[in-house]
Amino acid sequence: MTFSETALQYVKPDSRVLDLGAGKGWFAQQALKKEGIVTAVDQKMPSAKNEAVDWRITDVKQYLETLSNKDMFQVIYSRNMIQFLDSNWVEKELLPILVRHLDPRGILAIQTFYQEPEPRFDTALTSVHTLANLKSLLKNLHVVHERQFS
Repeated sequence: MTFSETALQYVKPDSRVLDLGAGKGWFAQQALKKEGIVTAVDQKMPSAKNEAVDWRITDVKQYLETLSNKDMFQVIYSRNMIQFLDSNWVEKELLPILVRHLDPRGILAIQTFYQEPEPRFDTALTSVHTLANLKSLLKNLHVVHERQFS
């Protein structure tokens, strides 16, 4: 089972879903099919936009500034995004904000690189996190699934 398929198992009807770095919106669309209430955040509008998804065309930092204390999500999903953000900001700002906006029974699903890929991306990675590093930063959360590839 893929990372995305695993995360989708937690989307229930009427769950609030936040897709950070949504790209083309594949996860957002799949969560919508499971009757989730979906907010997708990306800097670019996808070519095929479903009006039922609440698309926020902005960067993650700016979007997080718009959240109120009442904005809670049952699923927060981020695939291959945090490695392009400043490591210090990820650790000190992003992760604590996501935890604050995660329902107590919710799931925070993060997939990222822990080393530079081969071949390298055109855009350099600015933040790499090992599984152990992420677990230490999120130590108050219960881990339901973890996997690190070589």
